[in-house]
Amino acid sequence: MKIAPLIYSRTLHCDFNSNFAVRPKNLDLQWARDKVRASTKEVGIFNDIRRVVASKDGIGIAGVACNFKFFVEKYLPDKVQDAEKYFRDERGREVKIFLGYAFEMSGKKELPNITDADILQMFMETLAPEWEKKFVETVYSNYKDCDTKPFSGDKKTFETINGVEIYREDVFNQYLASAQVKELAYCSNVNQFDIWEEGQFSAISTSDNSVISGLKAAQKKTPQTRKEPVDVRTSEGKKNFPILKIFVIVLIVIIAAVWFVMP
Repeated sequence: MKIAPLIYSRTLHCDFNSNFAVRPKNLDLQWARDKVRASTKEVGIFNDIRRVVASKDGIGIAGVACNFKFFVEKYLPDKVQDAEKYFRDERGREVKIFLGYAFEMSGKKELPNITDADILQMFMETLAPEWEKKFVETVYSNYKDCDTKPFSGDKKTFETINGVEIYREDVFNQYLASAQVKELAYCSNVNQFDIWEEGQFSAISTSDNSVISGLKAAQKKTPQTRKEPVDVRTSEGKKNFPILKIFVIVLIVIIAAVWFVMP
């Protein structure tokens, strides 16, 4: 399998680059941006991370949407000292980030042998050298070979609501393996109804009952009935039609009478 670093983030002085901070050149930019932006919604105040995987037209993306400081402190505590200078921007705001990679679909149901430490290392090698620059352009990454491992996990139980598979637990690895052979889009830890409402994911995991309730309520709604224009032969028009007919006949008779009596 081949992978290339993929990062959506601001830097010390520069705001988010809509072209991505780091990405391979063959990425479907709009498609990937839509997935990533949906996954990072309110992630700065979300006390957890979201794992995302999506694939389309032979290319996939996978990674973590998170508050950078929270991610490193919780999942890579031994790396805090190395990474802490990248936790905040010049105004002291904590950095939110999508940190991951793009991959070429292998056609085999397998997992890339990538850890959280590996994706942090991708950041250190690609975006960290650009961090303090006043102007930062997109860093274009190259695909490199990546070891794989078989996926042996069982498919977890889910329910389908409005065409979206809903899980109560994170099934990132299950979908990452499946993304090698078919097109899909998955996001974990969906705690906001609007993330689902954007329509970017075909599967989500959530433990938030309010999200489940919102999904079920949305499913029950029926489309609004379109109002048709009133026909003159129906509804109120039907009541007024005989009066209009009589008026026209009388008018014709009067005009004919005047015509005949004229010298």
